[in-house]
Amino acid sequence: MERQRYRELIASLHQARHGHRDNPRCAHRDWVIVATLLWAGLHGRPVSWAADRANWPGDLRPRCGLPSQSCMSRRLRTHGVLRLIQRFEDLMRSRLPRGDVKLIDGRPLPVGGCSKDPDARTGHGAGHLIRGYKLHLLGDLGGAVDHWLVTPMNHSEPDAAERILPHADDTAYAIGDGNYDINRLYERAAERGIQWIALPRRKHAQAPGHRRHSPHRLAVWSWVRSSEGSRTLRRVRSGIERVNAWQGHASIGLHHLPHHVRRGPRVRLWVAIKLILYHHWLAQRIAERDAG
Repeated sequence: MERQRYRELIASLHQARHGHRDNPRCAHRDWVIVATLLWAGLHGRPVSWAADRANWPGDLRPRCGLPSQSCMSRRLRTHGVLRLIQRFEDLMRSRLPRGDVKLIDGRPLPVGGCSKDPDARTGHGAGHLIRGYKLHLLGDLGGAVDHWLVTPMNHSEPDAAERILPHADDTAYAIGDGNYDINRLYERAAERGIQWIALPRRKHAQAPGHRRHSPHRLAVWSWVRSSEGSRTLRRVRSGIERVNAWQGHASIGLHHLPHHVRRGPRVRLWVAIKLILYHHWLAQRIAERDAG
């Protein structure tokens, strides 16, 4: 199973690197570094494991040779490799349907209780305190992820949403839970021509009160509290839970952080590879559904 997935993903990686320029002074080309990282992410193993030729089938191992662990550590911080990973992500996302209704949510990426990771923080996630990081996602109704951001667990979800909004292209409506029911998010979204819709913090409030509210928030105030609006938002929000379950699928593994994924840069690389795997899995799922 992993062999076939890896072959398909490597074929996509070669498509993504068209037009990409490597540093001629480097012994290994950028795509070899990304392929080695992909092999590690596919098996949920550390990069040092993927840098060992004994852990590769002979027909899948890059013919030009594998980079060492120290080489991987250096090259995964370079702009060229990071740019290629971004091109790879964009290619996998482009193969999935795109709508104008987006969902925004944050999900915890916990670390072990004994972890000494100085970048991890303690914050609220899934109803209780968790130490680790938080993954903020802007996604499509069909499950594809348009943009994402990794922050410490105690980072504010509205602040993260404000950083994500400039990347919300071709979006007419953005829907979030009660954490995003804040006036400034309605204003920032409206500046980009987006109608922000958040589940109300106070569901039984009959009037907005005497405080000044964004007119864009007031425009949906009655609808989100109506029976029709509540049903629609609950149905849409259930889609986010479904996407979270898909991303935590055993073949993807986007849930708690393994012991070898620590510090912010490594967490972001791990998330990038897992989302590439997720979009590949989602494209196959859609193709099977359409064929059936």
